[in-house]
Amino acid sequence: MLDSLNKNGKIVIEEPDMSGIVHYPYNKFMDEGQKLFNRCIQSQGADINIGYKIPQMLNQLGVENIQVSIQQDCFMLGQLKCTLHAVLKNSTETIIQQKLATQEHLDRLIREITSYVNQKETLVTRPRFFQIFGTKTSETTK
Repeated sequence: MLDSLNKNGKIVIEEPDMSGIVHYPYNKFMDEGQKLFNRCIQSQGADINIGYKIPQMLNQLGVENIQVSIQQDCFMLGQLKCTLHAVLKNSTETIIQQKLATQEHLDRLIREITSYVNQKETLVTRPRFFQIFGTKTSETTK
């Protein structure tokens, strides 16, 4: 990635932090669904919480002027409040292939999550997104 930048080139990275998802009031199905999705992603080799690690990684590579901000959306209404059940639906095949859940269990979980997010008094966030900025210098290594 750094090789593609000229000296003084800008680096911009955005990565999620799945541990930052909030739902209120507490709901065991939301918790279970998030844990299931996290296991699904991790089973494919992804680091679901890499966002907060990137500034240190860039620092070790010699990137300068590293800045970090966090962005997180929060919803009480609307389609984006339904992100978790949508990603579970889209991940059904992988979840079942990885033997993380049965179709019946997943169907019930999605129904319960859908019911929860459709309640007007519930609050749901998306993951936190770490936004990292830096500058490549002549001392930046590969």
